[in-house]
Amino acid sequence: MRPCYVIINSVSTMKPTQSTADLVLRMAARGVPVGVIGADGIDIMPDGRLRGRARMATRASSTQKLVEQLRSVAPVPVDLNDAGMVWIRVNPGRGPGTVHAMVLEQLAALEDAGIPVLNSPRGLMLARSKLYLSRLPITARPPTLVTRNAEAARAFVEELAGPAVLKPVIGTRGRDVFVVRGADDPNFNQIVDVIFRSGLAMVQGFVPEARDGDTRVLLLDGRLIERDGQVAAVRRVPSGSDFRSNVHVGGKPAPGKATDAIRALVESVGPKLREDGLFLVGLDVIGNVVVEANVFAAGGFSDAEAFTGVDFLGDVVDAALAKAGY
Repeated sequence: MRPCYVIINSVSTMKPTQSTADLVLRMAARGVPVGVIGADGIDIMPDGRLRGRARMATRASSTQKLVEQLRSVAPVPVDLNDAGMVWIRVNPGRGPGTVHAMVLEQLAALEDAGIPVLNSPRGLMLARSKLYLSRLPITARPPTLVTRNAEAARAFVEELAGPAVLKPVIGTRGRDVFVVRGADDPNFNQIVDVIFRSGLAMVQGFVPEARDGDTRVLLLDGRLIERDGQVAAVRRVPSGSDFRSNVHVGGKPAPGKATDAIRALVESVGPKLREDGLFLVGLDVIGNVVVEANVFAAGGFSDAEAFTGVDFLGDVVDAALAKAGY
């Protein structure tokens, strides 16, 4: 059986609680030879083939045991052009941007050689920042401006005539995400200065339903992941002292539902995700709009499975292996 390789930021930062560790565990349990490669562990050889430095996984009883095993073994050289599938699970918001940009270009060449790569490197190049939101149907997202001009940001917030959310176009875990009451907010200039330090700012109209949190909806090939009437969706409820619902800033997970609005939203954005080769995606939904598309390492599976008792991640692994012809 041809091996599968999973590309991550680094084995040293891999955590047992991450969905990526669970994906590797489940593929190994199905008898698939699977190796893990750091984002900086790929070379383009003189003949154009790609060589990686992979830590090969063995079957393990838990993700904790798996991660310990991966860290204990030495990486070995492997020919990625002989892979049965390559799965990209890097997170550009948590590592050197140049490394992540280059690894996508490297793996695009692999995709051109006919190797199944999930998600598509070219789709990920388009979606490696929050700018991807602008490629979705306009009705599927809140009013949004992307700029590096403070006056343009202020003028847009004035047009909104209400509160707005300001955040960097690259980032995770709710870092440097702010809400302002309006263009006359006394902290407006300081907030813009903080965001501009990392590049462009995304300014969005505040969605009132955000006070109740958001819903992480998991999609496979542009469709809701569901089984036996249960959907892979998790509500994230703010702590009360912070408008952000990210778990890393105190938000609490709760059972999610696929409302009629969410189903209509998925129908709206699904074709675009499939067109761009984005096989596994987590949409953050507030009300009836998408506020963020998580296309690299969409999380939320453990909570969705705990609330429903459904093995959603197992379904994802089976679908991916079938797509790659295993």
